[in-house]
Amino acid sequence: MRAYAKINLDKLIDNVKKVSDIVSKEKIMAVVKANAYGHGDIQVVKKLIEFGIRTFAVATFLEAKRLSEKYKEIDILILGEIEKNQFKEIENTNILISISNIQDLKYIQECGLKNRVHLKLDTGMNRLGFLASEIEEAKKYIGKINIEGIFTHLSSVESDEEFTKKQIDIFLEATKDLKIKKHILNSAGIKRYECYLDYVRLGIDMYTDVMSLYTKVVHIHSIKKGEKVGYDGTFVAKKDTKIATVSIGYADGYKRGFSNKVEVEINSRKYKQVGNVCMDLMMVEVDDNVKVGDIVTLFKNNKELMALAKIADTITYEIFTSISLRVDRIYEENKALQ
Repeated sequence: MRAYAKINLDKLIDNVKKVSDIVSKEKIMAVVKANAYGHGDIQVVKKLIEFGIRTFAVATFLEAKRLSEKYKEIDILILGEIEKNQFKEIENTNILISISNIQDLKYIQECGLKNRVHLKLDTGMNRLGFLASEIEEAKKYIGKINIEGIFTHLSSVESDEEFTKKQIDIFLEATKDLKIKKHILNSAGIKRYECYLDYVRLGIDMYTDVMSLYTKVVHIHSIKKGEKVGYDGTFVAKKDTKIATVSIGYADGYKRGFSNKVEVEINSRKYKQVGNVCMDLMMVEVDDNVKVGDIVTLFKNNKELMALAKIADTITYEIFTSISLRVDRIYEENKALQ
C-alpha cells in the first residue's frame, strides 16, 4: 500500500460509550456523512449497529442511498436538501428527509410520499431551515404528511455561549406545543448543555483518536548544498543532505498548505517535510537511519491532527474528510462489545 489510514474501531466505540453514559443509545443519532468523516461509512455503521445504535444522519441523498441498500434495520436522516426527483427514489425505504421550506412540504403532500420528515428550524445560523416566524405555517402539515421530528443546528457552541443559549431558547419556544421528536445538540453541545431532548447528534467527537495516517519511503537520493527540491524549488539545501520521496500527496488529502511547515515520523524520529507537496508524492529531508520501504507516520493521534489543522488554518473535520479513497483504510478491533 502506498498510503493507508488505520481506523481503530475499539476507540470509536469507546467514544460513543462516553455519550451513552449520558443518554441512552436510542437517543444517539450517529453522524456518518462524508464517508463517516473519512473513516469509511459502511464499516463504521456496521460497528455502531453492533453496539446498538439505530439512528444515523448523513448530508446527501447518495450517502443515504448507499447505507440504505446495505443496512435495512436502521433509520437514516438526510440533514441536507434533496432534489424533488429523488423523493420517489427514497419511497418505501428507511431514509428520512429534512425539509426547510413550505414548497417542499406542499410537494410531499401532493405526491403522497410516506417517508418520515424532520423539519429544520433556522435559529440563527442562516443556512437552511424555516425561520421561527414561518414555523406556524409548517405546523399545519403535521398530520397531512408524516412529520416525525424537528431540529435546529447550533452554529457557535465553542465560541459564543450567549448566542448558543439564544438559539436554544428560540428552538424550545417555537416547538413547545409540538408532540414530535426534537433534537438540537451536536458533539460540542452534548458536552456543555443538558438539552438532550429526543436525540443528540454525535459527530466529530465520535472520531477522536480513531484514525492515524501512514505512508512509506519509495526513493532516497543525495543532494548537494544549494540544490532545490520540488516544484518551484521552494526548499534549498543548506548543506549536503539526503532527500526521501514518500508516496502521499495532496490528491490523497495531505494538503499542499503543509509544504515546508510540517514534520513526519520515521523510525521514531522526526524529519522535516521539504519542498512543495505534490499531487501524489512529497519529499522529506532525512539521514542515514532512513531506508526505502520505511513507514512514515503523518499523524497518530488527535493532538498531532490538531497541530496539522492549525498549520493549514483549518479544522480537524477538513483534514479527516480530505483523506481520499486512494488511501486504503485498515480496520482494527480487539475488544468484545459489552
